[in-house]
Amino acid sequence: VKFDASKTSTEENEKENKEVETDESGLKVIGHDHRVAVAPRMLREAACSLHYDYMGNEQQDCVEYFRFMINKFVETDGMRPDSPGFDFAHVVEERLFDQQSQQVKYKYTPSSVLQLVVPIHKATNLKEVNAFKQRDKSKEDPKNKPRAVLPNIPFQECLKHSLGMDPNAQQTIVDYISPVTGERGIATQTVQLSTFPKYLCVQLRRFIMDEKTYQPVKTVCEVEVPRILDLQQYRGKGPQEHEVIIQERNEEETAEKELPAAKKAMVEQLMMMGFPEDECKEAALACNNVDAAMNWLFDPSTRVPLENPAERGEKAVETIKELNDGSSKYRLRAFISHLGHQINAGHYVCHTYDDKLKHWVLKNDTKVSVSKNPPIKHGYVYFYERMP
Repeated sequence: VKFDASKTSTEENEKENKEVETDESGLKVIGHDHRVAVAPRMLREAACSLHYDYMGNEQQDCVEYFRFMINKFVETDGMRPDSPGFDFAHVVEERLFDQQSQQVKYKYTPSSVLQLVVPIHKATNLKEVNAFKQRDKSKEDPKNKPRAVLPNIPFQECLKHSLGMDPNAQQTIVDYISPVTGERGIATQTVQLSTFPKYLCVQLRRFIMDEKTYQPVKTVCEVEVPRILDLQQYRGKGPQEHEVIIQERNEEETAEKELPAAKKAMVEQLMMMGFPEDECKEAALACNNVDAAMNWLFDPSTRVPLENPAERGEKAVETIKELNDGSSKYRLRAFISHLGHQINAGHYVCHTYDDKLKHWVLKNDTKVSVSKNPPIKHGYVYFYERMP
């Protein structure tokens, strides 16, 4: 595929694609296999009819859409190994270092997308890029303009910048209130992978915030994304022997949770009927009105245990660590590219690798064609499969 990130027309980027033949029914044929394509709009309308942001025709970020679909699977199936979203689930290790107390805190959260910053200043051809920008445009032939020189960033620099291997890229938290000293100061935070899922979705954040308009702007650059990837050095190691762990207080033990005014009134009414205060609070949190709360108190069989969001997150982390962790080596299987100047407009196309054809295949809505030169350097989202 001849790929120019500055162009919005998919036809200009498909000149060297060999389109596969079409049978009498209009279906695309690869070899002797008939593959029926579901139009993306049909899938979106079916899956997102209850979500306001996806009901219109405005383009949405494909990563947000992917997360929305994964969350729908989790809501429906829970964090189960047979759920379609489970294979993408991984655990992220967040390490926070409190500079005031010299103590650390670790936090583990489930995620479905690995987001990587693209550090433009780490480009290997900055001199050439700056020379191209400063060229004398008045001497150029309008009919034969030179090809743009784009920043070329190694993929390893994206990993180092985003996963704690670059000390200068660590996230700094200003005015952090230390739970140890109680004073304001600075804390630094790093993120690493605690598990390696079966399928890893990697997003390259190809946009920056414009300092004048405060709007996100797409950055046009090339990233040398590898076909084979080993992430072993980015696996989180957890608390170390020399580290002192921050001991935070348990809010439930030190203070009662504040109830909304309506819930407080419900608790008072239930207590006037002679029920214990603790049970009244639990009933008020579980029910929407006094009658339902009374039934909840009278009939224990109707009670549904309240699930703490933190406990739900801990269960998800434990399940992922136990059932979806393995080798740190991955093979690139697919990637999504965005065509267009603006991040809120343009067109998405997808490339997948076909093991039978031994070729990359471009999937552009209902069009399917073999891609001779897939634009891997210009991808936005990459899908890796864990190797044995």
